[in-house]
Amino acid sequence: MTDIKISDNINDFFTVYEDMKQQFPENELKPQEHFVNLFKKGVYKLFLCKYGYMLFARDKETNTLWLDYFAVYKQFHSQGKGSEIMKSFIDCNSDYTGCYIELEQPDKKQPDTIRRIKFYEKFGAYNLNLEYYFPSKEAPLPMELFFIPFHNKKPEQHTVMLSVKNIFHLLHSDVINLDDFLRRIAYRVQSPQEEQ
Repeated sequence: MTDIKISDNINDFFTVYEDMKQQFPENELKPQEHFVNLFKKGVYKLFLCKYGYMLFARDKETNTLWLDYFAVYKQFHSQGKGSEIMKSFIDCNSDYTGCYIELEQPDKKQPDTIRRIKFYEKFGAYNLNLEYYFPSKEAPLPMELFFIPFHNKKPEQHTVMLSVKNIFHLLHSDVINLDDFLRRIAYRVQSPQEEQ
């Protein structure tokens, strides 16, 4: 893909923001003024191409990325463009250890939740097995946290927890009770059968 642009320009964000309001649930979108602040502080980067876009942040301390939003423009849905964008994103960021992704919990009544997980699994994503909550202003939103290793190296648990803390303080600084959310996030206890 040759038309890629990585940008931290707020005007580039405004070119995709209307599409974001159409493609993402309201409770997963930050207020517009918070998006603007994150761009002004250099927290967010935009990965843009003619087929879609990604908003992501970098955690320099753990050398990882956090994919916060990813959408393919509707006119390109079901054409394999999401895979093209994802491959290009990984190729362009190969200096990083990998990328975290928040995904809705799988629900058979909502097939898109399962489809999204399978999409990321094609790129090596795996569930980190955390009790994980998106810090929505209304109430904690249970989600799953996945990781795509870019070089087949999985992060250790303490590194994952450090990344979560770092990114939460970067991306969700507008949430008043942020530390309450962080205290709820922990690795799930696995039964001996699950560990085998």
